Amino acid sequence: PPDNNFPTGQKWGLGAFNPYQLKERGYKPFVKILRANMKHAGALRIDHVMGLARLYIIPEKESMGSYIRYELNDMLNILALESRLNNCMVVGECIGNVEKGFDTLLREKNIYTLGVLWEERTDDRMYWKRPCQYEYKYFSSVATHDMPPLKAWWNALEITTMEDLGLFSGEEANNARNRRVFERKNLLSALDAEKVWPKDNLRKGDYLNASSFPEGIDEAVNAFVASSNSEVFMLEFENILHQNKLQNLPGTDRENPNWRTKLPVDLEDMRDDERYVRNINIVKRYRY
Repeated sequence: PPDNNFPTGQKWGLGAFNPYQLKERGYKPFVKILRANMKHAGALRIDHVMGLARLYIIPEKESMGSYIRYELNDMLNILALESRLNNCMVVGECIGNVEKGFDTLLREKNIYTLGVLWEERTDDRMYWKRPCQYEYKYFSSVATHDMPPLKAWWNALEITTMEDLGLFSGEEANNARNRRVFERKNLLSALDAEKVWPKDNLRKGDYLNASSFPEGIDEAVNAFVASSNSEVFMLEFENILHQNKLQNLPGTDRENPNWRTKLPVDLEDMRDDERYVRNINIVKRYRY
């Protein structure tokens, strides 16, 4: 259903477990999926982890749907057991329409969640939480594959794309762009307050014009999130290399060329890229 990031909602075109059949079969299909993935990994990321409790189902050829519910205690207990048996930690993507108290329940069960910069804000979504306010059981990062990387966010690229696809009206897009002006200003202020700008590349202006991408902001933003309380910090190549493209806009596979963006630098050459070296070095100040 609609949320702050996708006001028209998302239709993924995927099937789902029938909760009654799943329980009747002793949760074997769920266990099979967990084992198939956990045996190859030290950590398993569960996309839209709220689906362990409820999932929004849209009938074929319809635009609206309804929630179906699963036995959450059963799902969590099976998840814990398989995590133990496979020596694999669990990370849940807990962003969007989250029931009150659900994220707390996950932490109580030792399930980590994502601490994403674009979502770690105050209730009015205009101001950023300080790094010291991040949860310990976070896999923190600037964005996810479903969100714009830093430069694309700065340029409001996802707003333009959603307007072009008819997911935003002209008025909604203009309102979102106006909000982005304030968000950019508040992000710069948050970076200033934490003193995370690289010492040899301090902020040189207000940069409130979207076409002007601040020098050193990639290092400052990575330092900001890396300095948080979260146990794990994930560094994204897209932010380091100033990518101005979206990797994925959920629910638009037929309308938008998703999952086709390649990095501008080969992995074998990454260690020779100055942007990579500088970002790695600034993160090491906070993570080693």
